[in-house]
Amino acid sequence: MGDYSRSCEEYIATQEQEDHERTFFDSADWALCKGLLISSYADFDAAIDDLYACVKLDKDNNSSYTYLGLALSSIGEYRRAEEAHMKSIQLDPSFLEAWAHLT
Repeated sequence: MGDYSRSCEEYIATQEQEDHERTFFDSADWALCKGLLISSYADFDAAIDDLYACVKLDKDNNSSYTYLGLALSSIGEYRRAEEAHMKSIQLDPSFLEAWAHLT
C-alpha cells in the first residue's frame, strides 16, 4: 500500500507542476521572456509579436511596453515605439528606462 500511496503523491505533484508550467507558458511573463530572448537574436518582428501578446495579457506591465518600444525602434517604427514608451511612462512616471529610450 505504501508504494501505491507514494505513486499517487508523485502523480499529484507531477500534475501540479504541469498545471504550473501550463499557467506560466500562457502568461504575460512568458510572452515577455520570449520577446526579450527573440530580440537578443535580432528577430525583431517575432519579438514584437510576443511583446504585443505580453501587453495584451498584462496591460499594466510598463517594462513590456518599454521593450516593445525598443523592438519597434529597431525596425524603424519610431512613432509606434514612442507610443509604447509613452504608455510605459503613463503607467509609471518614475520608470527611468522608458524616459531614457524616448531620446
